[in-house]
Amino acid sequence: MIRRVLTWALGTMLALPLPAAASLGGNLNSVEADRAFLRGTLERTAATGYSVRQIRMPNGVVVREYVSLAGNVFAVSWQGPTRPDLRELLGPYFETYIQSIPPKMKFRLVRGPVRIEANGLVVEMAGHARWLIGRAYLTTMLPAGVSAREIQ
Repeated sequence: MIRRVLTWALGTMLALPLPAAASLGGNLNSVEADRAFLRGTLERTAATGYSVRQIRMPNGVVVREYVSLAGNVFAVSWQGPTRPDLRELLGPYFETYIQSIPPKMKFRLVRGPVRIEANGLVVEMAGHARWLIGRAYLTTMLPAGVSAREIQ
């Protein structure tokens, strides 16, 4: 009887949908999942060729997700007292980011700005104690006429 109940419970849990994140390279429909994951409030701003979904977290961190007119997240940026969960924000590109970190940066504190570029992924970070900024974007997904300088 216990085995049957455990099997049913496990099967039910596996059948439940998992939330998708509007991570880098993701689609517009999953921005709400990021808002819920980050426990923030969502604001939308339109720009020429794209829109920005800004998530303001309770701890003061602001995350911006840049969405093309086709509905794809081509960039993310953040600023605030802490760094948000990069695994969540970078999504499938997180492993590319981790593998591209130079060995000298993996095991010690690096001072000054950091830029990592690999396979069309660009990640830039800077800041100081209690104020960190960063951005990540996909060079191949930047909409026509949109410059990386617009990602802030």
